[in-house]
Amino acid sequence: NKIEEGKIILGKVSKITEKFLFLEVPGLKSEPVIDINEIKMIGIKDKIVVGSTLEVLLEKVEDKFGNVVVSAHKAMKIKGWESLVECHKKGELIECKYISKTKGGMIVEHVQSKTLCFLPGSQINDVPLKNVDHLIGTVNKFALVKMDLIRGNSVVSRRQVLSLNKKGDKKKIISQFKIGDIIPAEKCKCKGFSSFGV
Repeated sequence: NKIEEGKIILGKVSKITEKFLFLEVPGLKSEPVIDINEIKMIGIKDKIVVGSTLEVLLEKVEDKFGNVVVSAHKAMKIKGWESLVECHKKGELIECKYISKTKGGMIVEHVQSKTLCFLPGSQINDVPLKNVDHLIGTVNKFALVKMDLIRGNSVVSRRQVLSLNKKGDKKKIISQFKIGDIIPAEKCKCKGFSSFGV
């Protein structure tokens, strides 16, 4: 551990009570204490036992009361952002849960890090949806299309993923046929008429 304010440090859980979680961190004058509600909020309460290690953000080595101030939630957010940046660089898809509707789109939560991302209305689907209520609470894969490192904002797209899948399906279907093949009528569906054909 590099004991420095603003850095993520590793602590060992030394004690758990109904209200607090105590950490042992070599190099600090006193034990950092975390409110148990913070551990519940980030969804790791069931995973934490005495002896577990936990990453926390060291906010203050000593406040005006002489206490060490740390945050597991802020550490998770920072780590989550770093993992998103890495996925964006590599062009990897991420799993997100639809959280809520907003003006102009939706808010989704990166499952791994609990980081919130913006999903523009135009990127919700590859076809326009009149209602998106059925999506809330479900999990899907998304493409990370934009990351603002200064503001800490990220924009995702479900449309890109669906379009890529359709392209893959189209190639797969076309590869089954060759010129001259007769395709049975039950496998064909008329989608529309134009001046140059059907």
